[in-house]
Amino acid sequence: SGTLATAMGVSARELSVRDLPATPLPGRTDSLDELVAAALRQAPQVRQAQAQLARTSEEVARSRARSGPEVTLRVAARRGDDFDQRGVSQYEALVHLKVPLLDFGRADAASGAAYAQLAAAEARLDDARSRVTQQVLELQHDISALTQEVQLLQARRDEASEDARLTAALVKENLASTAALNDLEVTQLQLQRAYADALRRLAITRFRLDLLVGRPA
Repeated sequence: SGTLATAMGVSARELSVRDLPATPLPGRTDSLDELVAAALRQAPQVRQAQAQLARTSEEVARSRARSGPEVTLRVAARRGDDFDQRGVSQYEALVHLKVPLLDFGRADAASGAAYAQLAAAEARLDDARSRVTQQVLELQHDISALTQEVQLLQARRDEASEDARLTAALVKENLASTAALNDLEVTQLQLQRAYADALRRLAITRFRLDLLVGRPA
């Protein structure tokens, strides 16, 4: 097997069954909704869009306040002093109304621009959320597909290893050819390499999902 591995351009240790886990490493137990929610909380682009929306909402509120009338009510109360046995109370109220003068539509234009910016900020937030959600869905799909690939390769690898073991015993009894054993060993090495590569890709994909949701593996 070592000679065949060298001929294939890899080390025997790289393709050793003992160096590979018997089963794929366990993945997350989070539901898809939990993963999406965590990613949305973590994503910088979503945070930035939320902050921009908050600032734009405040600007719209200020614009509305400037374009409408302003009413101020002030109430004061005063009682007689201790030497005034009548205990007379006096109250006064002042209402102040301020109405904007004609501005030839400038206020309406400013308000309209503010609402347009608000709609744009909401659209940016929706787009950021959609992109992050799509990333989570794609990574979960890739993890599911890679997990199935790893399991299939693991089964084929184990089967090839058993075939090679049995054939090696038959060769010792002159009941099988060395060429047949060599073919099985080549197949075994190829499957071990494919299994290791699938495990590597699965680990990388899981790590990318961990980064996206903001939690360690």
